[in-house]
Order: sequence, then structure tokens, then C-alpha cells
Amino acid sequence: MSDLCIPVKDFGDQEIAEMEIKVGNKLSKINFRVESFKWDDNGSSHEKRIENLKNAIESYNKNWELVQIYNPRPGSKYIQAMFKQRLVN
Repeated sequence: MSDLCIPVKDFGDQEIAEMEIKVGNKLSKINFRVESFKWDDNGSSHEKRIENLKNAIESYNKNWELVQIYNPRPGSKYIQAMFKQRLVN
């Protein structure tokens, strides 16, 4: 198994969640972050919103890699994406 699903209740717009996971007795940790990005910019077209999201992800801290983009709630002004911290050996 390489994936885990951990429900986080009432996770709102513009909130950042950071989690550390210890696997077995290994000392390594995997850090995850859920970040909110502006989604609805005063009625922007769908294409413009996607372009803005793409630019935000491309300019995000390079120490973090994109894992998943979540569907925004209806009427939400933000879209959330989960990142995993890149491991440094």
C-alpha cells in the first residue's frame, strides 16, 4: 500500500494543514500540506481560473510536490491542493 486517506473534518478555505507521518520504526517523516488558492476572481472564466491555479502551483515552493487537487465546494472562492514535502537524502 502506498496511499493513505485521512479525513479532516471541517477543513475550510484559506487554511493550511501540515501532517507528519511516521512509517513503522523508520525515522523518516513525510510532511503533507493542504494549501488554498484563489479560485473565483470576480466571475473569471473557467479557463482563466485554471490558468491562475496552474501558475500558482508552478511558482509554489519547489521543496513541495503536488499530490492532489480537490474539487472546490460550490460557490467557493478557493480551491485546495495537497503537497508532499520532497525528501532530502
